Amino acid sequence: MLRRIVDLREGEGRVLASTSAILALLTGAHTILETARDTLFLSKLPPSRLAWVYVLLAVLSLFAGALSSAMSKRFGRRAGFVATLGICAYAVVLLYLREPTPPTVFVLYVATGVIGTILTLQFWLFAGQLFTVAQGKRLFGPMAAGGVAGATLGATTAALLLRSITPTSLLLASAGMFLVAGVVVTAIPAAEGIDAEDRSPTRAFSGLTDIELLRSDRYVALVGGLVAIATATVLLADYLFKSSAARMLGPDKLGMFLGVFYAVQNAVALVVQVFIAGPLVRRLGVTTTLLVFPVLLLTGGVGVVITGAFAMTLALKGTDGSLRHSLHRVTTELLLLPLPVETRDRAKRLIETLIGRGAQAVAAASIVALSMFGLGDAQTLGIIIAGLSLAWVGTAIAIRSPYLDVFRRALARGELPDGTHELDLSSVETIMESLASTDEAQVIAAIDLLATTKRRRLLPALILYHESPIVLERALDVFANEPRRDFQPLAERLLGHPEAGVRAEAVRALAAAGRREAAEMALDDSDPKVRAYAAFFLAVEAPDPHTDARIVAMIGDTTSEGSQLRRALLDVIGEHGDDRWSDVVVDVVHREPGRRPLGPSAASAIQRTRTTSLASYVVEHLAIREGRSQYRTALVSLGTAGFDALRDAFADPSVPERLQRQLPRAVAAFGTQEAVDLLSERLDAETSDSLRYRILRALGRLSTDARNGVVGRLKFDRKRFERHAELQLTEYLRLFELTLAIERKVPPSPVADSAPRPASPERASSYPRAEGDSPVADVLVGLLRDRIATELEISFRFLQLAHRNEDIESVHYAVVRGDKRARATALEFLDLLTIDEALVRSLLRVVVDELDPQERVRRSKEIIETERAALAPIGHDEAVKRLIRNDDPLLAALAAAYATEAGLPELVTLARQEVERRPELMRLGRERFVPRLELSHA
Repeated sequence: MLRRIVDLREGEGRVLASTSAILALLTGAHTILETARDTLFLSKLPPSRLAWVYVLLAVLSLFAGALSSAMSKRFGRRAGFVATLGICAYAVVLLYLREPTPPTVFVLYVATGVIGTILTLQFWLFAGQLFTVAQGKRLFGPMAAGGVAGATLGATTAALLLRSITPTSLLLASAGMFLVAGVVVTAIPAAEGIDAEDRSPTRAFSGLTDIELLRSDRYVALVGGLVAIATATVLLADYLFKSSAARMLGPDKLGMFLGVFYAVQNAVALVVQVFIAGPLVRRLGVTTTLLVFPVLLLTGGVGVVITGAFAMTLALKGTDGSLRHSLHRVTTELLLLPLPVETRDRAKRLIETLIGRGAQAVAAASIVALSMFGLGDAQTLGIIIAGLSLAWVGTAIAIRSPYLDVFRRALARGELPDGTHELDLSSVETIMESLASTDEAQVIAAIDLLATTKRRRLLPALILYHESPIVLERALDVFANEPRRDFQPLAERLLGHPEAGVRAEAVRALAAAGRREAAEMALDDSDPKVRAYAAFFLAVEAPDPHTDARIVAMIGDTTSEGSQLRRALLDVIGEHGDDRWSDVVVDVVHREPGRRPLGPSAASAIQRTRTTSLASYVVEHLAIREGRSQYRTALVSLGTAGFDALRDAFADPSVPERLQRQLPRAVAAFGTQEAVDLLSERLDAETSDSLRYRILRALGRLSTDARNGVVGRLKFDRKRFERHAELQLTEYLRLFELTLAIERKVPPSPVADSAPRPASPERASSYPRAEGDSPVADVLVGLLRDRIATELEISFRFLQLAHRNEDIESVHYAVVRGDKRARATALEFLDLLTIDEALVRSLLRVVVDELDPQERVRRSKEIIETERAALAPIGHDEAVKRLIRNDDPLLAALAAAYATEAGLPELVTLARQEVERRPELMRLGRERFVPRLELSHA
């Protein structure tokens, strides 16, 4: 039943239920706390003190938000959330244990507001880590409805409990619910990053940096002004309600009244959110719906001014409580939706911090001033509320035109929201205007939006008179998916269009509408694409298209157009086919002479039909550049068959190197835990440095995608990658020592010395060198420097996989390109990060610290070498020997050439032996080095 109401996918039910329960417990506990707070405050203190509370809350809420974010970063989102719930429960119990004196009640009121701010932010930070962006779009709405339901139950519970207990005792019920919520939080399955700590600095008031947006963007300024007016209005309405309730009701009736009132108010809010807000916005449009809330408040304010009756105050507050968190929040969010993503994020930050809290502070200060001058009566407040509501209405009217302008710009950019957001009337009007544009990109964007928001029937058939072939093809595509008749006469006219793509789409649209005669006529078209479309849509309803005579004829066509026809047939199958066309795809693929590469056409057809028998064919064609990305996508669509084919290719030593290089990225495209495990296993087993590097990059891509919510949660073996980082750092330091030994004897090259070098541990070139001229030596040293830089980069890539929630890339940049201060900061960060990894920590200290090259070598040998004899520095000749024996053939060939040129007998003999043992060194010597380096004489 739940799946019919909510778009719930496999594995999401438990997490959604748990998070909804947490939110319901939080809102229920906070509502109970608010009931107790308001009852005690209005019983013990004069209503005028509320103004001071509002001012204090506006200020403290800024600090509360910063503190909440800092706790989540420092302790992990789960631990921070649980700790916050425990602290809040403890604070509430402490307040319960104290006598409800005026100071205690004042503190209770402030604490309740701060608790609400912190826990709300903590919850959404926690939920944001549990769900990806795509999941959030589907599930956050139902989750929020659970919060409103929790508030309703909380208020009802408070009203029932107050029949038998004191308001102070409600604090214990609230604290207990906070603790239960904490238990539920701990029971939720672990997700990637949810328990991770982040020791990077936190910007406390990031919203303050976005003030410039108010000056540069008039639309954002209008939205900000609307929010500010709304915030001030509802705060004054809240003050009027509470002060009037305190005057009209005695302390013995106040608690019961507030409990019942809040229960009814939240129940109405739930009904509005679930049943009214969405349909109202769709029917009236965003800008018109914006007027509903302020008009009702204006009516209530005028009623208070005229009658002064408490009933009008109740109506005013009831309107506020029922619509503020449902209708008003929905329309405000929709106002920001057409903005570019970056601008929208900045605007939300600004509105939620500076504008919202600032408006609260100003309104509260105004109440204080009014009270000081004796103007805090109901009629005066009613006049101010009515005036602010009128200003609110004026701002809402003024925002209509800029909203449409922003919507038009978003339409032109193609940045409008997807189908999860339904269009209102004004938005549809703007789209219809865009359909008449001469800018084909804007017209396409408008058509796409009508299609994705299920408003296809609004696309006029007259669009087929448009002069752009691209627009015509897109419009015909929409008509093909919508059962209509009005477009058919115009589509028939397009069967004679000069563009083959337009004719093909016209055939498809007419065939989908039942006009088979149009497709039969197109079988004689001069273009292979149109003929393929016609044959496909004539056979599309057949139970077995593989036996259709027209399809069989195309597959067996031996004329000069045969290949074009088959490729066109694959194209149309890739766009519109299904699994019934699998045999056709297999026949076409095997029909091509010499299995000629069919590129993206074959890939899209295999993907569409899920032809698992061609998985090996797809893997083979990863070696060909044309269509490679489509073949990767096709493999993913084949599921287990595609993954198994990649696994087999990885294990096959006869696979060509050109194909091997493409396997890691193809595996990473699956975005699954199995992909992580396979790549990790191959990383351990692989001996080729170039392939290991590609595997490492593929794992990095998977890690980034998982962190950004592009794929699901993935687990990486932290210890495995720490071990690889350790080995890579060790290799880096050994190569550093060899380079240093070679550089002492190599004279500086004018070209090499004129080139800028990074401020990094590779700066061993500062050592004085002997005089001479050795181009081979310059090439060798240049290659060694490149290898050193690569080893360091790979080491940091392994560290990034071991510590996935850290920005190791920036640390690597600071180490390689940063100044002395940046490197020191990076060293301190790495020291803290690897505090539990003694060897990696020691190696990083040697690598990153500002050390003399010889001192770096000495310290590294103390860490790496186990035998005392190995602690002595390596000399030049020993370094050359080790390089000649190096597993890297290019490095070994260069070292052999260098030894031959140097003419040292022992080194020349070793070079000759190594060349005889490894013939590839001779080939590299002839292909890569200058002709006078005669390795053949070595």
